[in-house]
Amino acid sequence: MKKLLALAAAITLLCTAALAEFDFYALKDTPDAMTYTVPGTADTVVRPALAPYQGEFGEDELVAYLDYIILPDEEVATFRLCLSLSMFDSFQADEVRVTVDKKCYTFAVKPAITDYDGIFMEDYTLVLSSESFPIVTALSKAKNATTMQVVFVNTMDGAERAGSVEIPSADVKTLLTRYNDLGGSKQDLSVLMDKYPCTVEKAK
Repeated sequence: MKKLLALAAAITLLCTAALAEFDFYALKDTPDAMTYTVPGTADTVVRPALAPYQGEFGEDELVAYLDYIILPDEEVATFRLCLSLSMFDSFQADEVRVTVDKKCYTFAVKPAITDYDGIFMEDYTLVLSSESFPIVTALSKAKNATTMQVVFVNTMDGAERAGSVEIPSADVKTLLTRYNDLGGSKQDLSVLMDKYPCTVEKAK
């Protein structure tokens, strides 16, 4: 009986250690960051004060954010790339392609759309799994900044709209260093691949 209790205690300690590898509480306490819960979920976003990053999107507006998201169901924290469009005509893309470091990452998306007196705000959220996390690594390794190419695709009518946004490498290094210091590199982000799929190809 004592052996069984000892074994159970050991298993509990191992499980607790696995879950404690990442310091979620410290991430929520990131200095100057805005923290909020994603509506309708238990997910928590931690948005550092380094963003937003203004992009180029023709006559319309593109803004990018790079923040953290804590996913309690999967028991991991990862990065989230948010792309916000402001325009007079709603586009409603269902696919977003992000090109960084000669690789193209394609995400299936569903925008959150708000109409402000005829101006449409479309927010696209890309949660990064082990497949797409190299985006962050590539952005952090640039000499000064990376001009990230972004294409929004409406596959129903074949329409595409392209834009770009410059992300300072120093900002990404700061975010990635904090993430790894809290245990980020010890996490298995492959658990997100089914829920947040991404295809990776060599950029054309």
